[in-house]
Amino acid sequence: MMTPSKTLAIPLALFAAFMLYWAFTYDDQYSKYVIFPAILLGVIYVLSPQLDWWWYQRFPPDVPAPIRAMLEERFEPYQRFSGMEKDLFRQKRRCFG
Repeated sequence: MMTPSKTLAIPLALFAAFMLYWAFTYDDQYSKYVIFPAILLGVIYVLSPQLDWWWYQRFPPDVPAPIRAMLEERFEPYQRFSGMEKDLFRQKRRCFG
């Protein structure tokens, strides 16, 4: 699973690489277009834990399928939950107590 910070960084890195290629191959004037993506990539790199935390707080991922199956068959309190409570439990949201 790709983290949200990497998802943001990939298009910027591709654009910067393309502009570097274009600058080396055709004309040096295109090299100035590498500065902004490079700065943004640095900011994303430094702030990636905070960006990922912010994203996962708003859109929590579901647990993997093997763990979900284990919860379904062996964890008795989980089996008593309703459908929505099971979703909230798997996404580690605070809905109980």
